[in-house]
Amino acid sequence: MKRWMMWTLFVLGLLGASPALAQETYATVSEAQRQLNEEGIRMASAGNHEQAVQLFRSSLALDELNVTYLNLGRSLAVLGRCDEAMQAYEKVPRTPQVKSPSPAQVLTILDNFVVELRRDCQVPLTLICEDGVMVTVNGAAAQPCTAAPILLKLGSHWLEATNAEGSAARIDFELVSFERRQITVSLPSAPRAPVQPPAASSDTSLGAATLWGGVASGVGVALLVSAILVDQLVLAPVGDAFDQAATDGNATAHAALRKPLDAIQPMNQALVIGGGVLLAGGLTLILLDLFGVFADDSPAEHAQVWTSSDGAGLMWQWRW
Repeated sequence: MKRWMMWTLFVLGLLGASPALAQETYATVSEAQRQLNEEGIRMASAGNHEQAVQLFRSSLALDELNVTYLNLGRSLAVLGRCDEAMQAYEKVPRTPQVKSPSPAQVLTILDNFVVELRRDCQVPLTLICEDGVMVTVNGAAAQPCTAAPILLKLGSHWLEATNAEGSAARIDFELVSFERRQITVSLPSAPRAPVQPPAASSDTSLGAATLWGGVASGVGVALLVSAILVDQLVLAPVGDAFDQAATDGNATAHAALRKPLDAIQPMNQALVIGGGVLLAGGLTLILLDLFGVFADDSPAEHAQVWTSSDGAGLMWQWRW
């Protein structure tokens, strides 16, 4: 792995930092610490970073050393445990220092390791969304929002979320540590179209049933008026003359007047009956149309006007 040659330097420094030669400003390294660090570096060089982490932690349990934290952080970084690696790196300047490599050398290497960590490590970001939400992160292609973490590097980022209803939201966020991050994506409710009141009907035309009713009523009124005229202008004078002939005992005149009376009276009765039926039926049609009885069907299916040599009439029907 990169820069593992630095650990050789650290081992040599530990071997040379014996208690007898150590100055008061440097840490005293025990034989047990030295052996654990040396074994940890061998494991790391062989790619066994899990075992290396355990050995470095065992050494730190005996006593803290700056190079041990540096080596521990390096193995953790290789394992992708970036947050733990950064925590180990942060302790390097604050813990007892070995004489060799010098504190300045350790800090220089630390700076390089931190730069690599920030460049290579990624933070797992988990998004919590409603069903059907699509997300775009930093301008990448839109993808469904799922529980699977998105890996991002430290720094500034943004995401845009949309749904099928047309709602959208943008979230800007900053990743400043390697700790797992979780963001809840909330979309505003889609604006609802205002409910418009039903437009008033501008249709002022008469319904067919009302039209038929008006025609029937008009014909009925005409027939009734005709019956009144016949009664007053024809039947009344003939009837008066007929009664006068009977009073005078004029049998000839009485017989002559009976024939027109017998012919006109049935016709006038037919006019009255027909006119009354048509007037009543027409008014009924108009009222039924006003109450919407004929709203779903053609009025022609409900009303029919009939005429014959015996008179005229209106027939209607409805279903429920």
